Amino acid sequence: MDSRKLILNLREAFSEEVPLLGSKSRNLAFVSKEGFYVPEGHCLTTEAYDLFLEENQLKEQIFAEIHRKPLKKMRWEEMWDTSLRIRALFLQGNFPSKLNELLLKSVKDEDLERGVSVRSSSQKEDHRLASYAGIHETLLKINSRNDLEKAIKIVWSSLWSDVTLLYKKELSLNIERSKMGILIQQMVYPSCSGVCFSESPLQKNLKGQKDLCLIEVVPGECRNLVDGILEPKQVSIKKENPEINGESELLSGDDIKLLVDMTNSLEKLFGHPVDIEWCKSGGQFFVLQVRPITSG
Repeated sequence: MDSRKLILNLREAFSEEVPLLGSKSRNLAFVSKEGFYVPEGHCLTTEAYDLFLEENQLKEQIFAEIHRKPLKKMRWEEMWDTSLRIRALFLQGNFPSKLNELLLKSVKDEDLERGVSVRSSSQKEDHRLASYAGIHETLLKINSRNDLEKAIKIVWSSLWSDVTLLYKKELSLNIERSKMGILIQQMVYPSCSGVCFSESPLQKNLKGQKDLCLIEVVPGECRNLVDGILEPKQVSIKKENPEINGESELLSGDDIKLLVDMTNSLEKLFGHPVDIEWCKSGGQFFVLQVRPITSG
């Protein structure tokens, strides 16, 4: 019997380490355990990724693809072709029956009716030295089991996208040890979303940088901001004793105060400056992601 941990409830996964969950899932599991609101969901572990590779004998095929030529010598067009071939391998692969069985138990029909998100959680993602922000796939509003299976394969395959390969080439990262965890969460349909930086990147060259929190907000989903679909409204505000000057059409003065307090609390919890993604739905603020502020 396979004793590997393949799927874990997000709220119960805080005791697991990054190599099993990936950094994004591990951070959110920890945040949820500490009492912050996080959309409910499940972690598809890196052992599930390994199982899929084993069942489809993909490890050897991926190894052959990425060793056609040393990564440092690959042109972008060659990375593109390599990535397309690897992506095809994932999409054509068969889902392990054990994994299908566990998904049926974990992701309920009512979850799919409301919609779920399928998000990447690689081992190196959200690292202090290399964030991988926006490089791997995220798919939203998944409403059927067929689409869920396809979405998982797409997110797994984004570990080998041309953009990811280029990023790893630039940072001289070891690509052979890469593994992908996945976060499957219930959809939240927000009135507004955004990011908060516990140290304002707008103040990089000023002494007051560490004293300021930067809030960016857009209407609707956070991907409107992350994907550059909408220009965010920015609020730069003191972290201690913040002075709230008026309100906006998206955030009230109380909202801004709550976001500053939440960001300060998360910075203290993690012990370093943080960049968080958040959304507001039904008057409640949800944490969607917590990562270190990096230049990578």
